[in-house]
Amino acid sequence: VGRYGIPLLKNETFVPETIIPFSDIRTAKSKECGVHFFIDDYRFERIWSHPCKYLNLVRQFSCIFAPDFSLYMDMPVAMKIWNVYRNRLIGLWMQNNGIRVIPTVAWAEPASYEYCFDGIEPYGTVAVSTVGSTRNGYSMEMWKRGIREMIARLSPSSVLIYGEHINYNFADTKVVYYQDSILNRLHRVKK
Repeated sequence: VGRYGIPLLKNETFVPETIIPFSDIRTAKSKECGVHFFIDDYRFERIWSHPCKYLNLVRQFSCIFAPDFSLYMDMPVAMKIWNVYRNRLIGLWMQNNGIRVIPTVAWAEPASYEYCFDGIEPYGTVAVSTVGSTRNGYSMEMWKRGIREMIARLSPSSVLIYGEHINYNFADTKVVYYQDSILNRLHRVKK
């Protein structure tokens, strides 16, 4: 869909109670959770290179979030479009193989709005991250502008947020926060 031919993910309204990072799927004690990709890209690049290798493994979980390939403001535009494309293509491939997929949405600067919301049916559950968005006022403002645009374009039934709470009025949209498990592990190690 759209100018760049981004694959279209079907909407999903499921909301998992808990989530774990993709890097922990082999050692997960429980499979009654969702799998997220809010981790460094190198930790899940393998799902792009060899998706069949992980299909039966991720099938055991209640859902999977579409891979969160990074969109940085200083990346070339072609790389950002490519990462949106990869996010949607892996998500669609998983959906076509019977896996419940929650679309993951990311954006960079306002110019990225031209393509970053493409490939997601409106009115479903979407996942976003606040990791890195609370560093400074500019990052926070870019996150808030992006979430406002995402809600206007996609009208999600629920927004699943991984990371720190952000003071933002979501109006009637259901919001579920999940703590940053990696940050929590670092805090436990430091104590």
